[in-house]
Amino acid sequence: MLIASYPNLRAVILCSLLLSSGTAYSQGFNFSPATYYSRGFSGSAPRRIVAKDINADGRADIFLSVAAAPRLSNQYLTFLQSVNGGFAAPVSWPIPGSSGNAGHIEIVDVTGDSKPDVVVGGGAVTLYTNLGNSNFSTGTSITTSGTSELSRTLAVGDFNGDGHTDLATNGVSTPGGSTTMKLLYNNGSGQFTTQPLTLSGYYIESIAVGRLNTDSRPDLSVVGLYGGNCSTYLNTNTTGTSNNFAAVPGINPSGAVGSNGYLADVDGDQLDDFLSPHGSNVIFLHRSIGNGQFGGVEQLPYPDGLNSPRRLTTADFDNDGNLDLVASGNSAVLLYRNLGNANFAAPVSIAMPAAVIDLASGDVDGNGKLDLVVLLNSANPIAVLLNQTALSTQKPTLLSSLALYPNPASEKVNIELSDAVFPVQVKLVNMLGQTVATHTIQSNNQRFPVEKLSSGAYRAVITDAKNHQTVRPLQIR
Repeated sequence: MLIASYPNLRAVILCSLLLSSGTAYSQGFNFSPATYYSRGFSGSAPRRIVAKDINADGRADIFLSVAAAPRLSNQYLTFLQSVNGGFAAPVSWPIPGSSGNAGHIEIVDVTGDSKPDVVVGGGAVTLYTNLGNSNFSTGTSITTSGTSELSRTLAVGDFNGDGHTDLATNGVSTPGGSTTMKLLYNNGSGQFTTQPLTLSGYYIESIAVGRLNTDSRPDLSVVGLYGGNCSTYLNTNTTGTSNNFAAVPGINPSGAVGSNGYLADVDGDQLDDFLSPHGSNVIFLHRSIGNGQFGGVEQLPYPDGLNSPRRLTTADFDNDGNLDLVASGNSAVLLYRNLGNANFAAPVSIAMPAAVIDLASGDVDGNGKLDLVVLLNSANPIAVLLNQTALSTQKPTLLSSLALYPNPASEKVNIELSDAVFPVQVKLVNMLGQTVATHTIQSNNQRFPVEKLSSGAYRAVITDAKNHQTVRPLQIR
């Protein structure tokens, strides 16, 4: 069976592998058959899912949002704690003020105690504080719902450079095409001040946070539901200031953007690229060219018969330093292996027993490999496919003397680079492909801080002045 790669994502798929029972073994990937888990109660519709280690035991736990009967406007957050060989019985909390629209979930420390909290959108934005020992507070609304459009999407980043995690969510669409995004600035203890940011366009469908220029401030990419346009807002805040964003030309709304947008550095140039699933059975890629702008559209072919892709996620499943891509189909999951510089191999298709609603990745079994977690529209909606891929030992151009310690780390990381040409850039990338911190190292045997990062697995992408590069795993606890 021939599965061919195609340069720059433009060639036609010569062959796609469709595998039943959730087994994928092609293009270097090897995943176990899927194991299915219950959401804990019946009569509900799953919305979103994330997989992240919330208790620093080295295994990813699972959170999902569901809209429950008798009215789907009643939403719940469900938690499944990872235990040896599987998951504990699900625990659920109501999402106050929920509208049934989204249930977008972010796992991040917003209270400043180094424990990852849970923030959920879908009506109001709701905070579930991590109390330790896998216990969480009941949900507290940190915005009011107002209308069903509020909090349809949610994104996180330190937007004003004060070291605290802030939030971005959509506001209320108004007649005439004006939309207000709400930026929620964190004082460091989980208390937020809301400031509006008026955007051009109508009805925000998704907000993505990433690095779109050479500074270290998190920028915004916003996709509008109607018109399919992407707008970019470069963060121009200085420490102590807020709500300073410069609008730059985004992506042309001529059908080259779907209803969801994702930012991830898939070509390895230290800038996040724009990915978007589209209703015409393609996935669009726009490479970042700096200053918040993107290049022309490239297309990842998508097999016929699977309906249009709806959700994407990126993760380095084979440890080669390149972010791979996963896309959802109607009843299948497609894995695109990144061969380097965003040249993706033809997809491997894994059949699922029901419609795919959302995707996530995380090290569920604690073996150092990122597993695939799929949310299905079924009675047992959580499908876990364990990663059995032989991890690559061949890195990009190696800095052979590199040492990072301690690892795992909780406050600061020492870096030794005796053969590097300084200055050296250290970029920390989470398992969603988002750049969460960037540091410049001027000499050997220096330290950089990690105490503001949430617990979990990261990639440290280290590049010196001669463009020698290596990628190392880094665990934050």
